[in-house]
Amino acid sequence: MAAAASLRLPPMPSISEILRIFKLRALRQLSQNFFLDTNMINKFVREAGNLKDVFVVEVGPGPGGITRSLLQHGVKSLTVIEKDRRFLPMLQLVSDASKGRLKIIRGDVLDVDLASLFPSEGKRHLVGNLPFNISLPLLIRLMRGVSQGPPISQLRMTLTFQREVAERMGAPPGDRQRSRLSIMVQAYCHVNIKFLIPGSCFVPPPKVDAAVVSLKPRSQPQIQAPFDAVEKLVRCLFQHRKKYCIYGLKTLFPPEAVSLAEELLKTASVDGTRTAPSLTIEEFNALACAYMEVLTRFPELESFMFREPMIS
Repeated sequence: MAAAASLRLPPMPSISEILRIFKLRALRQLSQNFFLDTNMINKFVREAGNLKDVFVVEVGPGPGGITRSLLQHGVKSLTVIEKDRRFLPMLQLVSDASKGRLKIIRGDVLDVDLASLFPSEGKRHLVGNLPFNISLPLLIRLMRGVSQGPPISQLRMTLTFQREVAERMGAPPGDRQRSRLSIMVQAYCHVNIKFLIPGSCFVPPPKVDAAVVSLKPRSQPQIQAPFDAVEKLVRCLFQHRKKYCIYGLKTLFPPEAVSLAEELLKTASVDGTRTAPSLTIEEFNALACAYMEVLTRFPELESFMFREPMIS
C-alpha cells in the first residue's frame, strides 16, 4: 500500500482550472485540441496496458491530462515532448510533484531522436494525443524506426489519430479505405483500433472523431525489403489506385525500361490487371522482393523518380 501511495500525485488543480489560471486557448496553427475528459483520458491510459515499471514517452502532453494519468498508473519514468512553451509551467508543476519521474523536453517531436529517449533494456511505450498535423509524418517516421530494429522495433505504441486515418491504417485488402498508409503500417506493426473518442471530449471540439490505436511492432517486417524501396514501390502503386497496378509499376522505371514492370509481375505472380487496394501484404512483399532483384542487376534505377509530363 505504501508503494502504491508513493506513486499518487498530490492534490492539484484540474486541467480546466489550470487552463483558466494561465489563460490558455488552443492554437489552430498547431492543430491543438485539449483532451479534458478525465474518464476518457483514464480509459486511454488503461488501453495502453499495465504500465507499472514501464519507461514511457508522451508526445504532445499539452496541459498534462494524460501525463497525470500515466504517473498515477505507476510508470517507472515519463518523458514528455512539448512544442508549445506556454505549457511548460503547468508541466513543471506536475514534474515537481512526480518525485523525479517526469522529464520535460521542449521541442518538435519530428526533430527529436526518439530512440535516444529510451533505455536499452526494460519495457518501453510511446503514447500521445497527437496533433492531427503531425500524425502522418510521425507515423511514417516511426515505421522507418521499426524497420531499423531496436529500440523502436521493441516499442509498444498507443496513439490517437483522426478516425479516418485510423481506419486507413487498419484497412484490409479491397476495403475502400485501403491506402498507402495501410501498407506502410501493416507491414511493420499489428494494428488494433481500440475505441473512438467523440469530438465532444476535446476543447475546442474538432469536426471529426478521434480513434485510439495500438501499434505493436512485428517480430519480422512482412515486406522484406529496405524501407525506402518499400515506400517508393507503395507510393507508385497507389498514385494510380483505381487503375491496373501495371500502370503504377511502370512509374518505377524510365521509359526505356518499362518492360521491367511486366517482369516484376511475372516474378511476383501478381495479375497486372488488379488494383493496388486489392493487393495483399504478401503480394506487396513479392513485388518488393522482385523489385530489389531488378535493382541488383540495374542499380542505377534505384534513384529514378517518375515525373508526370508537363501539359502545355
